[in-house]
Amino acid sequence: MWNDEIPKSKIVVLLHAIARINTNIDFTGEYSASIKHFKKHLQIDPFMDSRISKMSVLPLNTSHSMSINSMLASANEHIVLIRQQQYFRDGKANLPRNDDDRVQVSLVRFKAQRYKIENLVDHGDGDSIFSQLYRGMKAAGNNWEHKFRRDYVEARVFKANFLHEGSIDDGGPYREAMEDLSREMTMGIVPILRKSANQINNSGQMQECFVFNHLAKSDQELEMFRFFGVLMGFAVRCSQTFNIDLHPMIWKQVVGQPLDYEHDLNTSDRHEYL
Repeated sequence: MWNDEIPKSKIVVLLHAIARINTNIDFTGEYSASIKHFKKHLQIDPFMDSRISKMSVLPLNTSHSMSINSMLASANEHIVLIRQQQYFRDGKANLPRNDDDRVQVSLVRFKAQRYKIENLVDHGDGDSIFSQLYRGMKAAGNNWEHKFRRDYVEARVFKANFLHEGSIDDGGPYREAMEDLSREMTMGIVPILRKSANQINNSGQMQECFVFNHLAKSDQELEMFRFFGVLMGFAVRCSQTFNIDLHPMIWKQVVGQPLDYEHDLNTSDRHEYL
């Protein structure tokens, strides 16, 4: 039983305390399996301890109800976010803080639009905005990936030149290019992501989420995965938003958080879970 107004961070605190209890303790009652399961998967490290030490545990409140499983799921998702912040924070040291070396990238949007109109898929050798941007960045030289090493809000890596549109990139074309790229990925034009089974079946939790496409495994598609990883690292460090809801199990693997078979499968493919 939990007060609905208690922040998730406070829930994490108490569950962290539960996890640190002597593992020999015998939890009994209807919540014992969930608590033991959470104890098993909650990693304790100095970073989490430092976050916990700054918080206080709030008492139970029986006037509001929240299932223990929902509480555990919410807390575990919050821990993933904490670790995500830690992971990318640790990689920020000594990164450039200016945009003087931005790459000029020419993009032809009417070519990319054909993929949407004709329901085409770009496997890495086509003219989607994703592929055009990737080729434009690679043309900058062998160290093109280093240009994404930024750590400040509103950083920009490239200047988008929309050919035949008379565009001048003072920020607008750059944002439009990133928005176009996001739409291509969620529409299936760029095939490295796919809708989760819950989204396809309109069933279960996290129906808005996307997962990696395990069928995208050609050399060109693997290169697309790599570029996507570069873009996501840049976006997280610089607080830039992609309109793509990745399932938490993807972020767990990025930041080293253990996967939870029951929760991750249930929230991505409920029918398979059942």
